[in-house]
This record gives sequence, structure tokens and C-alpha cells, in this order.
Amino acid sequence: MRRIYLDVSLATVIVFVFPSITFAQLMRELVEADYLRQVKAGSSPPKHARQRHGAVETWQDAAGAVDGVKNGKYAFHTDREPNPWWQVDLGESVPIARIVVYNRLDYKPGLHNADNLLILTSNDGNKWTQRYDNRGNHFGGISGAKPLEVTFRAGELKARFVRLQIPSRQPIWFHLDEVEIYLPGDPKKNLALGQPADQSSISQWSTAKVRSRQPAGINYAGKFHTAGVIERGRRLAADIQVMGADTRPFVGKLDALSRELTALAEDAPLEQHRELYLKARWAVRGLALANPLMDFDKLIICKRFTQDTYPDVCLNHMPWVSKPGGDICVVTFAGPEGEPRVRNVINGQLGPGHLHGMDLWYDADRVVFGYAKAQTPQGPSDRGRPVNFQLRISEEPTHIFEIGIDGTNLRQLTDSNDWSDLDPTYLPSGDVAFVSERCGCSLQCNEYDRHLATLTRHLATFT
Repeated sequence: MRRIYLDVSLATVIVFVFPSITFAQLMRELVEADYLRQVKAGSSPPKHARQRHGAVETWQDAAGAVDGVKNGKYAFHTDREPNPWWQVDLGESVPIARIVVYNRLDYKPGLHNADNLLILTSNDGNKWTQRYDNRGNHFGGISGAKPLEVTFRAGELKARFVRLQIPSRQPIWFHLDEVEIYLPGDPKKNLALGQPADQSSISQWSTAKVRSRQPAGINYAGKFHTAGVIERGRRLAADIQVMGADTRPFVGKLDALSRELTALAEDAPLEQHRELYLKARWAVRGLALANPLMDFDKLIICKRFTQDTYPDVCLNHMPWVSKPGGDICVVTFAGPEGEPRVRNVINGQLGPGHLHGMDLWYDADRVVFGYAKAQTPQGPSDRGRPVNFQLRISEEPTHIFEIGIDGTNLRQLTDSNDWSDLDPTYLPSGDVAFVSERCGCSLQCNEYDRHLATLTRHLATFT
């Protein structure tokens, strides 16, 4: 008999409502979103500090400054960092007569962020030459002070890349409304309009612009680590083949993906690298589910709200610290494409409260769990130090219960009026071990874990 545990925090579950989408499609989108979050968490910043925030690339956010929209709001937004920059690629080296920069006007604390703006140019995107220093002079945009306008004499400047940068040792936000670049003799032709742009980083306010164009030369191969995914899949196939699983179809798929990866250029568009990476993850996922040890159709999960922040680490286990809600749930699968069924085991039999640890008996026919009852479905409105003593004497301690997996035979195993009992686990002998306050010790914060693991562990036998 196998026991697999999954702890679900209600505070982190997002519920989507898509009337026209199937459950299988929804699950696929959620799984892929998780795979892409792992890319973000595990990737080192590529060249020029191109980074990701969710599904937004630096070049997608940067495109807002060359979209022709001037409204006084931010068109791009870097992270708060030293020396942030924004740049545009004009496609080829061209003569430049005039650069016009429109400041962001809707955020007063950042109105002067760009006062020390530098303008630099390059023909290869690597070697940069400073062309202008604004030297602390404020400039405006569509209203108020005039936008910054920098002019160059005929034949003075020819470049492919134009970069704007704030020289600052201290971290600073960089955000502008619009940037325009004009040819000599043609004051109406904006060379920057719709051209690929990029910036040093992204922020929580960055967004993908509809008219964004990907700059050339970005290496996405290292970001997605698709080769590593394929290699791990091959090692997994070798492991579960020993258990008797037929892994040949999966290995064949991994081989095909490896050939496709070899043929894909390192600077191919982001979408192609992302698509191949997701194909590899789905192939390895199918292989993992083919493991003979995964041959089951039910899970038992502990559903609860995330524990509230509490000012005392020694009292985080108190019954009033977590919001009431949740249940012990049995999830029955309906195949890889079907929507699983979820059944609540306790189903309101104990009134408002929350689970504090659970364990499944070896025959999977009953569950032992800690339960903190609450006086109201919302719980106490204040859980801080000032009301700590009153809650200690007015809130019922956490007790240990046992219930059949079918929701019957609910019984209470501990009933102290003074001390909480929680986090139970079955022992092979049939006894139940649990954590308790019954020792009556005063805990030091830095010794909290050790004391709970040793001094306050009790053994109780129930028949």
C-alpha cells in the first residue's frame, strides 16, 4: 500500500472560469504555466540582462516607447536597479538629426528620475559612445515642460542603436512615455516607430505590448534548458524500465525532440524555444506517469488556508492563528483528460475550524488528524499579542481526531482543556504519536523546532 501526501493551501489556489474551455485544456494551461515559472526561477539572466517577469520579456515591455502613443503615462518600466537603460534598434546604421524624449508625467515621485539622462549610440550593440548628457535638467512631455529634444549637425551622428540610460549608483526606476528619432531633412519621419526595442530589466508593472518586435540575436537556448529536460527523461526511462514499464515509445519521442533541438538555431524566436521546451516537459511527464508506482486512482489531500502571519514564532501552532476552512478530501481521478471528483471526508461534522496535520492508516481506511475548532467561521478578528492571553483561555485547544475514509466513525482521541495536541502520525504498532503542549515548557524561539521534536512528543495508545 502506498501513501502519497499533497498539502493544498487555499490561499494559493486560483479558480478560473472559462465557459468554453474543457477541463483538459484548463489543466494543460495550468501545468504549462507552472513549467514556465520554473524557467523563470531557474534561469540566469541572458546577455544584456534580458530577464523575464511571468510571461513578459524585456523587449516586449520596451516596445511601448516606440509605439506612437503619447499620453503622459509610462510606456515601459524597468526594475529598480543601478544604471537602468532602454534602447531601440533602427535596423541599420542611419544618419540621425534629432532625438525627442517624452517624459512620464502621471507619477510625481518619479517625475525627475530621468533628469540626468544620457544618450548613447552604437553600430553593433556592444560598443557604446555617449552623445548627450542632460546634466540634471528637468524635461516634460505632452504637457507642462517641453519634451527633451536633442539635435545633431548634418553628418555628426550615424548609428544603428540608440540607448537612453540613467547613470545612478543607487537603484532607480526608469520609465518614459515615448522616444522619437528623426532623419536629416525629414522632420516627420520617425525612424524609431515600431522598431525592435529592449531594456535592462522588467518590473511588476511591465506588460507585453501588442506591436512589440523581438530584437535580433537573443539566445534563448540556455534559458529553457531543453537539453537537460530530455537528458533527465532518458535517465528516468532507464530507471522505470527496470520496474517492467515499456518505455520505448517515450524514448523514441525524446530522441525526436533531441533532433528537433539540434536543428533549432540558438537565436530562433522565443516562441519556438518555448514550444520545444514544453513538448519535452510533456514527454517526460507522460513518462513519469507511466511509472508502475503511479498506478493508483485516488489521493487524500489536506485542504486549508495558509497560516496567518503571527508575531510570535513559538505560538504559530495556536488554534486561532489559522483561518477556519478546508477539509480532508479524497480526490478520485478520471483518467488523464477527465475532471477528477473531490469528496470532503469531515464535511462539516466538527463545525468551523481547520486541520493541523493528518496521517493515513496503512490500510487506507481511516485518517488521524489534528483539528482546531473555532467559535465562528471567520475566526478571531485579532490574533496579535494584546489579545493573546484572552484567546488562550477562550479558544478551545486543538485536539486529535480519527475518522473513517468514508466519513463515518468520527471520534475524538484527546480532550485536554488546557493543552493543544496536533500533527499526529500512525505508528506500525497501531499507536498514534503526536506533538503536544502537555510538557508545559516555555520555549525559546531559537530552540523551537528541537523542543517540539523531542520534549513535547507524546505517545498515546487508543483502542
